[in-house]
Parts: sequence; structure tokens; C-alpha cells
Amino acid sequence: MGTFIFVTYIIVVLIALPCMTIWGWMRWWRAKKPRNLPYWLSLAGFSSATLSELVAIFWIAYSHTVGGVSFADSRPARIYGATFVCSGLLSVSGLIFALGGIWRKNPLRWHSVTCAMGMIVFWIGIATTG
Repeated sequence: MGTFIFVTYIIVVLIALPCMTIWGWMRWWRAKKPRNLPYWLSLAGFSSATLSELVAIFWIAYSHTVGGVSFADSRPARIYGATFVCSGLLSVSGLIFALGGIWRKNPLRWHSVTCAMGMIVFWIGIATTG
């Protein structure tokens, strides 16, 4: 059971989430953009989720570049804590904005909810394994 959850987590986080984000931005770029409140809320939610993804990508790249993160050194631990808190808040705020934007049809309404939820799952996974 644990292997199934791990494989599902990896597929969702490393494959489905980046694909959904790229697809969402392509859809946003091509679509006619309605100018109403749900559209702007969905865009804010999607942007927050994307920013959280970028922070995760840069943090993973940094960790691999320096050969892993040692929590015996206090500076990386403080950076990790600040990164985790800020990115978690970005994901949660993205979900709140995205939920406000699902009530009217717009190009990002389901992409924003999916990406924000995916990033929340990612940061919870990082918090429970670290």
C-alpha cells in the first residue's frame, strides 16, 4: 500500500502537475479573456500555484546542487523553513482564490484548483518526509 501511495504521489507531483501548469498557461494565452471577478480570482489562484511550483523547482535544484541539505547547519534550516512556510501559504492562498473563481466559466477555473491542490499535496509530502 505504501508503494502505491508513493508511486501515485510521484506521478501526480512530477508528471501531472507540471503538465497541468503548462497546459493552463497555454490555454490562458490562447483563450479570450473574460473580464469578470471569477476570471481574476482564477488567474490569481493559478499564478500563486505556479509561483509555489517555481519555488519548489528552485529548492530541489538548490538541494541537488549543494549535495543535499544538512539541517545541522542553521542557515539552510532557516531557509528551508521560510521556503516551506511561504510556499505553503502561496498554495493555500492559491486554492482560496481558485475556489472563488470556479463559479463562472473561464479558461483557468479548473486548472487553478487542480494546481493549487497539487502543490498543497506536494508541500504536505515534503513536510512529512523531511
